[in-house]
Amino acid sequence: MASIKEMQELLKQAREAGEEKQIANMAYKLGDTYLEKGKLAQALPLLQEAHSLCEKLNNPNSQAIVALSLASLYLVQEEADKAEQAAKPAYDHFKGLDEPQGRVKGCLLMGDSKWSRGQYEQALQYYEEAQQVCQTGGDVIGKATFLDRQAKMYRFMENDQKALSLFQKSLQCWQQLDVPDREAMTLANLGDIHKQLGDISQAIVCHEQALSIYKGLKQANAVSTLEQELAALKNLPAEEDSSQT
Repeated sequence: MASIKEMQELLKQAREAGEEKQIANMAYKLGDTYLEKGKLAQALPLLQEAHSLCEKLNNPNSQAIVALSLASLYLVQEEADKAEQAAKPAYDHFKGLDEPQGRVKGCLLMGDSKWSRGQYEQALQYYEEAQQVCQTGGDVIGKATFLDRQAKMYRFMENDQKALSLFQKSLQCWQQLDVPDREAMTLANLGDIHKQLGDISQAIVCHEQALSIYKGLKQANAVSTLEQELAALKNLPAEEDSSQT
C-alpha cells in the first residue's frame, strides 16, 4: 500500500495532467486513508471532491463506494442526517446490484444513522437485513456482528428477552469461529442481561466463563472488571435470585 506522501504525489501529478479519473481515484484513496487515521479535516474535502468527480464522470459504482466513506465520516462527526443522505443512494445502488459487500456496509451505515436519529425500529430493519445477507453468503463473522448489533439495540430499547436470544445466537457463532475475545464479550453481555432479569445464578455462570477467557487472553482490565462484578453478584441475598424461587 502506498504511503500518504506517495498518494499526495500521485494526486498532485494527476491534477497537473488534468486526469479527472485519476484525480478521483487518488482523492478517494488519500481521503479514505485520512479517515482511517482519524484525520477528518483532511479526509472530508478529498472525499467530497472524489464523490463529485465520480458523479461527473458517470461512474455510479465508484460514486457509491466514496459515498459510504463520506457517510462513515459524518457519523464520526455525529452528523447523522448527512450520513444518511450520503449512505442511502449508495445502499440503494448496491442493493439493486445485489452486491453483498456494499449492501452490508450500506445497511450498517443506514442502521447507525437511524439509531443516532432515534429511529430504532428502522435501524433494526437495516441490521437484520445485513445479518440475512451475511447468513445467505456464508459470512459467519458478519452474521455474528449484526446479531450483536441487534442485541445491543434491543438492550437499549429495554427488551432484554429479545436481546438475550440474539446474544445467545451470536455466542454460538463466535464459538464456532474460535474468536475468544468476542466470545468473552458476548458472555459478559449475557451475564449482564441475566442479572437484569433477576437470574443471578446464570449471570454468575456467564461472567465466570467470560472471566476464564479474559484471563487466558491476559486482558487485565476486563479481568478486574469481571472479578468485581462477580464479587458483587455472589454477595447478593438469595431472595434476589429469581432462579431460586
